[in-house]
Amino acid sequence: MLLAFEMNDLSLPPQHGFPLRLVVPGWYGMTNVKWLDRITVLDEPFTGYQQRLGYRFRLDAEEEGTPLSRMQPRALMVPPGIPEFLTRERTVPAGHCRLEGRAWSGWTPIERVEVGADGGSTWADAELADDPPERWAWRAWRYDWRAEPGALIHHYATKSSDEFVIFDVWQSREDFERFSNEKLRPALEKVAGGNAAAEGEPTFGELHNEFTGGS
Repeated sequence: MLLAFEMNDLSLPPQHGFPLRLVVPGWYGMTNVKWLDRITVLDEPFTGYQQRLGYRFRLDAEEEGTPLSRMQPRALMVPPGIPEFLTRERTVPAGHCRLEGRAWSGWTPIERVEVGADGGSTWADAELADDPPERWAWRAWRYDWRAEPGALIHHYATKSSDEFVIFDVWQSREDFERFSNEKLRPALEKVAGGNAAAEGEPTFGELHNEFTGGS
């Protein structure tokens, strides 16, 4: 655990917890207590509002849920292409396209990231950067993709075990409060000469509106 009082060589900003913030590497950030002024040792779970009701995984508002703890494996990608202003749909030229992103986990180091560009029917290994210098740092990955009309990008990260959890580029609603965003959803990209959205698939604009409420 860390007691943080600086960020980027400057005093911790108020929105990030000035004067002091408790940071637990590998745990979801919202559980890292801000504006810390004292520490009290307890022999039972703390029953403050956020721990009792707020920061919990649940599927609906009535469910008691389970407390947030370590971050599940997660991969994110830098969206390629140029977004159209109103729909936010992105267009990439046909041909070579480098996909890049980061992957991390609060459990064990990331050992593999896979990318699929055919709706998840087949998968290929992304290239991982060298192990990060710190145990809890994210790991960079990249994949050289040949963009063709009709592509539908998915990818997922695996932790260092036989288990894996599926993730995607855009945030989703695996839990009621959207803390973990662990559900596979497509990254829809228009490729010059065609549209990646197959019949029945949501457009990027629809995915964006689902997450943002249309803002």
